[in-house]
Amino acid sequence: MFKLFTAAILAIALTGCGITQNRDTLEVDQVRVERVTIPEELLAPCTPNRPMPREQFLAFKPHEREHHLTDYIIGLLGTVRECNSRIEQIRILNAR
Repeated sequence: MFKLFTAAILAIALTGCGITQNRDTLEVDQVRVERVTIPEELLAPCTPNRPMPREQFLAFKPHEREHHLTDYIIGLLGTVRECNSRIEQIRILNAR
C-alpha cells in the first residue's frame, strides 16, 4: 500500500511539473524615477477655529447658545471639506 501511495504521489508530482506553461518574460530596459512635489498650500495644516471660552458661552441665553453651536459646527464642516479637497488634489497630483 505504501509503495502504491508513493508511486501515485511521484506520478502526480512529475506530471504537475511537466505541465507548467511557458510564461512571457518582461525585460526592464530603463528605470525612471519621478518625484512629484506637492505644493505648499496643499500641505498647510487644516486648523479649525477654536471655540469660545466656556464662561462666555454659558453667559448666552439658550437660543443664543444653539445659534453659536450651529455656526461653530458649520465652520467645522467647512474645515473638513477644505481638508478633503486638499487630499483629493494631492491624489490627482499622484495619479499623473
